[in-house]
Amino acid sequence: WNGHPSNDRRMLTMDLGLAVSNDAMHYKEPIPDFPIVSAAEDSWTHKRRASLNLNFPALIQGQGFENIGDETLFWYAPWPEEASDGIRVTTWPRDRLGYFSAFGTGIWGYSQDTSHIISAPIDFEARSVRITVNVDGINEHSHIRLQLLDKRFHTITGYENGLGPNEPGLAQLVTWDGLDTIKGVEEPIRVRVDFKGVRPEDVRLYAIYLEPV
Repeated sequence: WNGHPSNDRRMLTMDLGLAVSNDAMHYKEPIPDFPIVSAAEDSWTHKRRASLNLNFPALIQGQGFENIGDETLFWYAPWPEEASDGIRVTTWPRDRLGYFSAFGTGIWGYSQDTSHIISAPIDFEARSVRITVNVDGINEHSHIRLQLLDKRFHTITGYENGLGPNEPGLAQLVTWDGLDTIKGVEEPIRVRVDFKGVRPEDVRLYAIYLEPV
């Protein structure tokens, strides 16, 4: 809901944003006030609004998200309902609404000692698991490496240096010394991802998938 400085409600706009939660109780916007679908881009706003004496573009949605194949789809419609001339759908490559990337601080730029992320503890419940990553920007100048850590942030023997993918993709496999499956780990683990290369900032890590096998 974007009000106009004049406080004239005929001039407001309503875009569609994104809120996320880690516990289904507390929500926040990853980027405050960032529209993932802008009402100004919808073609209904001119003729249809004029016929109803409406001056503002506005959109509504009903939690219409779904992953289908290699795409993430999102359904929405114009508002108010009597002005709607149909339902819309927008798409992204699957699970690519946000990402982690390396960034530099200070005059020296990037540091391979600090360009990393570490997950919260994950309990495999002693099951064998395969890890894949949804990643872009992998090339001869930039790549990632994965480690498995225990709850106390100590490296787990045998999983010190996972080889990340050689190319970008939605579900690229990670291996450790040729093994593509994590076995025999009974305690909760953390996944550490290091951004490597002369241009680590090129890498965009969208998701890490843990799949029981």
